[in-house]
Amino acid sequence: MQRIGSSTELTPRRALLTQPKMGRTRDELAAGLRSWPTSTPYILFYFLDTDGITIARVLHHARDMPGIWSWPRH
Repeated sequence: MQRIGSSTELTPRRALLTQPKMGRTRDELAAGLRSWPTSTPYILFYFLDTDGITIARVLHHARDMPGIWSWPRH
């Protein structure tokens, strides 16, 4: 997992950092997991932290998300 918490990140990341709850909750995949579609064909999966977010995975939108068995736990 990668931590993002710096205010020097790119603008879309900064938006997610300032409003991390704007992502979709994905508790069906892992407790506390959230997702955010990017401007690319990839979806960002992350957990909320007290000082930012922790990225759990970045996957192509065509993947079978529920079919993935080993989702990270926070």
